[in-house]
Amino acid sequence: MAISIPLCFLIVRTENVVRTDKSTVTIINPPSWNATIVKFAQRLRSDPYIIALFPMLFVSNFNLPYVFNDINLANFNIRTRALNVILFYAAGSPGAYLSGYLLDLNILNRRARTRIAIVTLCVLFMAMWGGTYAWQRNITRQKATSPDFKHIDCTSSEYIGPIFLFIAFGFVHWVFQNCIYWFLGALADNSATAAPADFAGFFKSLQGVGSACAWRVSNEELPFLVDLATTWGLVMGSLLIAMPVLIGRIKNEVIRKDDGSPDLVLAPVDGMLPV
Repeated sequence: MAISIPLCFLIVRTENVVRTDKSTVTIINPPSWNATIVKFAQRLRSDPYIIALFPMLFVSNFNLPYVFNDINLANFNIRTRALNVILFYAAGSPGAYLSGYLLDLNILNRRARTRIAIVTLCVLFMAMWGGTYAWQRNITRQKATSPDFKHIDCTSSEYIGPIFLFIAFGFVHWVFQNCIYWFLGALADNSATAAPADFAGFFKSLQGVGSACAWRVSNEELPFLVDLATTWGLVMGSLLIAMPVLIGRIKNEVIRKDDGSPDLVLAPVDGMLPV
């Protein structure tokens, strides 16, 4: 962070950017609030199926309060909590890289990769939350907040299981994020009017609302297993709701909208083999 923050002051101003072909960047003034709201309504009217993905976008960060409050804060001492955070984000890097690499493989077509991604997410979430339940089922909030509760230290033998648990949390979380971005990009490719940025706007807006709701729920200090069941159920339920849209709407062809004309040209995705 100490290195990267000063680098921000070395970024070239937008109007001074020159591409490798000597062309300059076109600066477009941002739309007004009224225009943005109108475009939001038009996007929902032209692509109403995106509403089925709203639950998945809403719960995409819903697990973070449970991971960092109900597990990390409640069960570990301060230095071990810091190590757990490092494990979480360190595992996210290979999770993001591996999922992105596999999703872009041209061995299978897009529809096949969509199905594989959905099944993989379901298996990963069931395994991760099932392991979490097995580890935490005997730990109650009353026990964790009692004065005589012994918080786990990273040098203890009790820490062996949580190591793999936090690695799984980070890995699966970033696989999920990557898959969502890939799903939205593929849906935008098959939309007559939508751009990936339109769907990404829905994603980040709903994700922020979901995160705020998740932290509010966490502050209620419900029993740990209630929080686990809520997070587990919301994530799996959102995948089930989104599944028909993802399978039905993601095609092997891309609608070319490069020239901005209303005439649509269906073109096969390069390198895709039929399945």
